[in-house]
Amino acid sequence: MKQEYKEYLVRTMKAWGGLSLLFLLIIFFVIMPQHERKKQLKKQLAEKKQLHQQALKASQEETQIMLNKEIDSLREDLRKFVTDSQNTANLTFDISRIANENALGSFNINSRQNPGEASMADNNSVGQQQIEVAFTADFNQFASFLNSLERNRPIVFIDKFIITRSNKQSQEHLVKMTLSVFVKKTTKMVTKQ
Repeated sequence: MKQEYKEYLVRTMKAWGGLSLLFLLIIFFVIMPQHERKKQLKKQLAEKKQLHQQALKASQEETQIMLNKEIDSLREDLRKFVTDSQNTANLTFDISRIANENALGSFNINSRQNPGEASMADNNSVGQQQIEVAFTADFNQFASFLNSLERNRPIVFIDKFIITRSNKQSQEHLVKMTLSVFVKKTTKMVTKQ
């Protein structure tokens, strides 16, 4: 009789083992992927709800007024850093005026065309205009000129400068600077025929 119980017990264990293995396979290959997909769908639903809430909020008049004020503020900040392409000539006059105010000697200014400028075509793009400046000055004049350039609007960035010591006993040394300004590009309207 014990032999019959052993065979029964072995068959029962094999059946339970097989069923357990089948359940594990079902869990790993059916239920777990569905659970992951459910998580992804919940995440997408949350994102869509957030976009919906933002759209509802954006449609409110108060929000539109606030966003328009923020856009105006950002445009004003942009004007501090970017000039129109028509104003680049005025910028060279401004730099010359700053040089005269700081009594720089032998002042020379040249605009340099950038090779990447032609590739920027769309209306919202910003390019870089480089200006080369050479002058003689002592340290205080140089520092004052640099300070005046940094306070200028639009902001003038100093890319590099080289100071060559004077061979004479004078305190004035030759300074060569490469300045950069950001320029908003304008394009010609192209009409299709």
